[in-house]
Amino acid sequence: MTPSLLVTDLTAGYGEVQVLKGVSLTARSQGVTAVIGSNGAGKSTLMRRLAGLLPHTGGQITFEGQDISTLASHDLVARGVVLVPEGRLIFSDMTVFENLTIGAVNPRARADRDNTLETVFDFFPRLKERRSQLGGTLSGGEQQMLALGRGLMANPKLLLLDEPTLGLAPGIAKQIFQIIPSLVKLGLSVILAEQDVHKTLAIADYVYVLENGTIGAEGLSADLQNDQRIKDAYLGA
Repeated sequence: MTPSLLVTDLTAGYGEVQVLKGVSLTARSQGVTAVIGSNGAGKSTLMRRLAGLLPHTGGQITFEGQDISTLASHDLVARGVVLVPEGRLIFSDMTVFENLTIGAVNPRARADRDNTLETVFDFFPRLKERRSQLGGTLSGGEQQMLALGRGLMANPKLLLLDEPTLGLAPGIAKQIFQIIPSLVKLGLSVILAEQDVHKTLAIADYVYVLENGTIGAEGLSADLQNDQRIKDAYLGA
């Protein structure tokens, strides 16, 4: 697969605390690139940095051949780099429909909003049923569907999914994992940061293992599933 996003020697953190210490990775075009690692390894910091939510402190990010290292988050969304954050962060006092349509504020997404909305409703029929319901009254699983749907409304080329199944019931988590490969079939590229290593390896094309802010291992998903160190550390085998 050709690269969609290239990350070279990326550093990031919060104030004087450096979390990412020279991370390099490649996200394949129209594929699922996964970032796994234990809690506190730096996965969310990486996703926030890729989305332009943390300041540029070092390294380079290239998307579709263009240096985007210093762009603000709204400029990245306009180019097609969209984050679905950990914790959902939906607007609880807005309806499902309003939450979704606010995701299509950039001009590129707004032009195709109605078609994208139907695609979201096809993926998540429950959101269509609850389109007039306030976001804050939805279940946790429904709110995650809404957060993912809002991300899709931005008409992304590269979708950053930060812990999309965290805290969800097994049935809802399974549904999310089933949807991600379908997004790739629509032409999207996906970077998935997850703690559920079993299910992540089952859908990912290429995997990076983040350990204490650095890449500790990487490889094709099938190869890492047979790597004894990965089995011992993450798969309980």
